Amino acid sequence: MSAEEVTNEQRLPLEDLLASLVRTGASSVMLVPGHPPLVRVQGTLVPTEGPPLDAAGVEALLQGALFEDQWERVHAGEEVHALYTAVTGERFRTAIMRQDGGVKAILRRVPQQVPSFESLGLPELLSSFIEFQSGLVVLTGVLGSGKSTTLAAMVDRLNRTTNEVVVTLEQPIEYLFEASSALVHQRELGVHVCTYSQGVLDAANHGADVVVVGDLCDYDTLEAAVTAAEKGLLVLTTVHASGVVGSLYDLVSMCPVDERPRMRVRLAHVLRAVMSQALIRRSQTKGRVPVLEILINNANVRQHLRSGAFQELPAVMEKSRGLGMQTVDQGLRALLARNLISVDEALYHATNRDAVAGNTTRRVAASPRA
Repeated sequence: MSAEEVTNEQRLPLEDLLASLVRTGASSVMLVPGHPPLVRVQGTLVPTEGPPLDAAGVEALLQGALFEDQWERVHAGEEVHALYTAVTGERFRTAIMRQDGGVKAILRRVPQQVPSFESLGLPELLSSFIEFQSGLVVLTGVLGSGKSTTLAAMVDRLNRTTNEVVVTLEQPIEYLFEASSALVHQRELGVHVCTYSQGVLDAANHGADVVVVGDLCDYDTLEAAVTAAEKGLLVLTTVHASGVVGSLYDLVSMCPVDERPRMRVRLAHVLRAVMSQALIRRSQTKGRVPVLEILINNANVRQHLRSGAFQELPAVMEKSRGLGMQTVDQGLRALLARNLISVDEALYHATNRDAVAGNTTRRVAASPRA
């Protein structure tokens, strides 16, 4: 939504709030009845000064952020996603939904430029994920883990280094990719296409080499993505899950029960890599650094995928570091070795505390985060 699409009177309170968010370096703001605006700074949710907002205050503050038909959908119980463009040109990914007590909203700042792998602290290994001729590459993580930004960095690399036809399916469109060596078509759900699954089918039928699915969230989309990969397309997508194993369980669980064994076999064939990402606090400077869990498909992985023994995959990742795989704990140890994170932070995110910090575990056992 551009600045001209609502009046200054409607926009002013929200504009002031977002300008303050940008000045303080916060990544997002949450508006919830009963609380003052809450901003997320370095991963921590911090209340702003001022009185709590009531339900009417939250909705009044957000009134200019959505069109009338979008508000109708919110009041009908639907969660609505949109991209809000401030008068400064800053863009915010916006999610608005009803909850007990009124309307809740989260506005996340979208950087002006598509970040590079280097600026995000991501390994160059990710460039190999976009070099596959076909198959399925899955990025996973919880809300706010940075997976959408990582996906955008991968698309940007494709755009600058290949001459392929790339179709992105997004809700909403966040980063705008400038014309480069590739041909990138960006399609938005609800504007250019009705569903992710239809968008994947359209892309396959119209000569795409790569399809980017913003959110693999249901069986129809999964079926379309796997089918496209089987037909020779490279499909890049994200899944909301807390790890590699969790994402695989979630994918299979999307299927009807009688389809799950067949889907495991199909995934064993088309899956190329799964990367789980989380953002954790740096120890020496401001900001956060990604810790990654990486699974790359090989004969051993395929066997476990077919049988459904997903719980065995962490052991495979741990033993296959030389092939580019790693567990969360291995990723944490690597960050510790580079002095990028503290021991307390590593232990807080570890799945096996002794494996991450060894003898240092006793030293920090009394830490409030440990």
